[in-house]
Amino acid sequence: PSLSEKVFVFENILSESTVRAKARMTDDNTDLARMTNYEGVKLCSVGRFSYPKAFDRAVEICKYLIDGGVKCRWHIIGYGSDEHLIRAAIERHGMEKHFIILGKKENPYPYINACDIYVQPSRYEGKAVTVREAQILGKPVVITAYATAQSQVNNGKDGIIVPNDAKGATT
Repeated sequence: PSLSEKVFVFENILSESTVRAKARMTDDNTDLARMTNYEGVKLCSVGRFSYPKAFDRAVEICKYLIDGGVKCRWHIIGYGSDEHLIRAAIERHGMEKHFIILGKKENPYPYINACDIYVQPSRYEGKAVTVREAQILGKPVVITAYATAQSQVNNGKDGIIVPNDAKGATT
């Protein structure tokens, strides 16, 4: 309290013009072409491959969608120590054609721009910068109900907050 006059909140700084400009950059990339040309619903998520980001659980969510008749493909961008767990989940659920690991990308914006829905499946999160980046690109956003979700999405207006579990996230 004695320092309250010397402290202030400084939100993540994002340049909307830079995000939009980088989203228009494309190279001769097979991954992006494959994503863009897909006929079903294109989902995209970006983050490190770790427990909090819940990409292992996202594979299960993708299976629920496919089993429910939704033609979709979920692309994830990132890297991290849990990649083997994500790959194991993909194999266990038979999602090799539907849940695609794109790996690390220097510029994820063209992929976010090419998707139909940006998904943040996190178990918990501070403030996901990628959610704001997807919003800048005009993408519908679906995030799980982690503790800070309502600080990022006005539910039903600029995104949807779904239950923070695999089955609830598909409702």
